[in-house]
Amino acid sequence: MRCALIDNSTLTGVQRLLGQIPIKNTVVTDMDVLCLESLIEAILFYDQIFIIDDYKPYFRDSRKRTFPFVTALGPGAVPIDELIATSKKLTEDIVPRVEGGQFTDKDFKPFFDLLKMNVTFTWDMASSVFFLTQKMLAGVGGVDIEKYSRLSSAIYGELIDKARTTENPIDEKKVVLVDSRGKVIDSGYDVVDKQERIYPPQLSRQAIAFFAALNWLAFRTIFYTIAARSLGTDLFLHPIRHSFQANFIPKVFKGDTDTFKPVLDAMNNSANSSINKILVNTQPFVTKYTIPLFVTWLATKTSDPTRFIEKAFELRSESPFAKARKRLEQLESTIAEGKFTSAANKLVEEVNAAMAGIVTKFGANTNQGISLSSVITVWNVGASLSGLPKVPNINARVPQLEFIKHLVPVRGFKALYRSLVSDLVEISHLGKYHEIITSKIVLEEGATDLLAKEEHVEFKGVESHWKIPM
Repeated sequence: MRCALIDNSTLTGVQRLLGQIPIKNTVVTDMDVLCLESLIEAILFYDQIFIIDDYKPYFRDSRKRTFPFVTALGPGAVPIDELIATSKKLTEDIVPRVEGGQFTDKDFKPFFDLLKMNVTFTWDMASSVFFLTQKMLAGVGGVDIEKYSRLSSAIYGELIDKARTTENPIDEKKVVLVDSRGKVIDSGYDVVDKQERIYPPQLSRQAIAFFAALNWLAFRTIFYTIAARSLGTDLFLHPIRHSFQANFIPKVFKGDTDTFKPVLDAMNNSANSSINKILVNTQPFVTKYTIPLFVTWLATKTSDPTRFIEKAFELRSESPFAKARKRLEQLESTIAEGKFTSAANKLVEEVNAAMAGIVTKFGANTNQGISLSSVITVWNVGASLSGLPKVPNINARVPQLEFIKHLVPVRGFKALYRSLVSDLVEISHLGKYHEIITSKIVLEEGATDLLAKEEHVEFKGVESHWKIPM
């Protein structure tokens, strides 16, 4: 039996797309399409889907009505308080650090590098006061302002999840700020302009929200990672969280983190000969399977996105998907039994062939060709997971957790990822299908594209009457 845990933030994105939650910032739409894609993939390739039931009652009830096929695991089934405490402990040393306008810490800098987000900070004048302001450094490659804004809006969207969750145990103001001369920016720091006038350091509301969102993103990513490991399920995170997890997971394994380079290569669509090969049983191995964007195919079959989920349940019983699930389960059983022989590599090839058959039958043509995505997994069987504890008090006696008895023996750890930047490009090329997929969204009054602020690279470090470099 294949079981998946999906986070609440992903389901919120689906509800926005279905018109159940009005949208103020239309930039979030493409990321919400990927949330729906994740849910469709979970339906097609897994037997059961679970969520952690820690949302406030008002939001919880609407979720149950929209997703009756998802099993909610509340405090009676999983020790949510223990999950929170363990996650909080693991995130204590994950602190955003900005020096001279750039992220320099070991957690968020690699995260932004993976997403090709050139984030910068400057002191900007507003109402005769200089506020620290977050911007995109434009003109240095990477993604353009529209794609950057989609990524940035997904980060700010973490605050929506925080507002809906029953517990908020973290210090959301956690941040270290250092100027370009190496001086810590604190309450005793002075911001000095060209005329040598002195101002107290103040953070813009936008910067405060950005740091709060990053702290919540780290906390919830680790919270769900521990939950999935404790339950023995695969994990579907909101796409922006998958990108953070990709940099976090190597930290919890003993050994050289370079062994996880194939994961980043897979996410960046870089060539790596070790992908889809089990080399030795003491090292992680990475699989990457090309699949169609199923939301595109569903858009060709129905003009109503509220029927996509229903249609996905019809599809999952068809032969290509049943075959893919069977091969994936066989592969997982083989690995769980510690069989690292040619048989396991043969199963990897058979899964790849099953996925190729799905692309052939369910790939929908757009003006840019067939819209494709990928399923990326990292399997770690031999290495120690001392940094990623299990929460032991899982109550397997409750009916919702009956599935645990039917899981293949859990050995090691498996994580799922997507190529987020590439997937956003694919979504932007959907044309008429994009119009169908987003046809049910409801806009709040005054809704618009809230694009990120930007600073062109030629003005980096340049001081003016309204801007002071950090």
